[in-house]
Amino acid sequence: MNWKVQYLMEECDTLGKEMTQLTEDKFLSVLGLSIHKQVNLSSQVIMIQTIITSMTKQIRMKS
Repeated sequence: MNWKVQYLMEECDTLGKEMTQLTEDKFLSVLGLSIHKQVNLSSQVIMIQTIITSMTKQIRMKS
């Protein structure tokens, strides 16, 4: 596998893990806020994670 592809895959994986941690941390910090805001945050993060997953799959297919 090309080292650039490997690097990009690792970066996508790292970003995905960071987004998951950020979501958990943010969720815990906003428990006092309305459920609507929490759900809105979660749906935005899920959308970003879906994009990252899609990008990772495309990178793997090209390698």
